[in-house]
Amino acid sequence: MLKRVVVGSGVVGTVGAVAASAYAQGTGTVDLSDVTLDTASVLALAAIVLTAIGAIWGIKKLIKLANRS
Repeated sequence: MLKRVVVGSGVVGTVGAVAASAYAQGTGTVDLSDVTLDTASVLALAAIVLTAIGAIWGIKKLIKLANRS
C-alpha cells in the first residue's frame, strides 16, 4: 500500500514505496535520502500570518493613540 504525505497543497514524498522496497529487500532499514520536503508554501503562509498579526498590532496601537488625544 502506498501512502502519500501531504503538507499544504504539495506532495512531499511517497513513503510507502520506500518502506515497501526496503521490506522486500529484507534490509529492514528505510532510506529516506531521496524524499524532499517542499517548505516554500509553508513559509509563504507563515509570512502572510505574521504580516497580518503585525498589521493588527499596528492598527490597535494607532487606535489607542487616537483615543488618548
